[in-house]
Amino acid sequence: MVVHPVPWLSYLCLASGMALVGSYVGLSKILVLVLPIFLLAWLRFGIAAVAMAGWVKRRPGEAPLSRHDRWLLFLESFFGNFLFSVCMLFGVARTSALAAGVIMAAIPAVVAILSRFILNERIAPRVAIGIACAVGGIALVSFGKHAGGAGADAGGLVGNLLLLGAVSCEAIYVVLGKKLTGQVSPKRISALINLWGLLLVTPL
Repeated sequence: MVVHPVPWLSYLCLASGMALVGSYVGLSKILVLVLPIFLLAWLRFGIAAVAMAGWVKRRPGEAPLSRHDRWLLFLESFFGNFLFSVCMLFGVARTSALAAGVIMAAIPAVVAILSRFILNERIAPRVAIGIACAVGGIALVSFGKHAGGAGADAGGLVGNLLLLGAVSCEAIYVVLGKKLTGQVSPKRISALINLWGLLLVTPL
């Protein structure tokens, strides 16, 4: 019987990444009250472009980007950066931070589902249970009663649907990133897709 080592470092990095997404959602709820949404998204990409400027250049020994890689980078940025930010910020503006946190916590479940169909990865029974819990949590949040009345319910439902769109976009981002990391370094992927995001949101 072959015993495979547990990739604890990978688990830690993924957990830290999800924690950062959670903090991003919570802080965005405050920031959308004082800044226009597209300006907020543009500031996010602009700050990151400065911070990651040193990661754009190709490393010694790294192969040039193929046409396929460039297309994947654009799609990853379009879904995981641009559309994710737009859906998430508009969604957070229309619902509570608590509801946003519950819905955004479904990202790993949606990633597992997409990985099954796109990457042909098997869904283990415990992962299936996690997916069911995520779906149940979203259902409770989306269809629960809001104290603000019927108008607030409608606005909250729209916000929750936008957040579901953000979850789907982020899941596509993760799956595309899995296909890219074999050819391009993670740091360079982050820098390049951020530049695409900055380019896409600037006209808005």
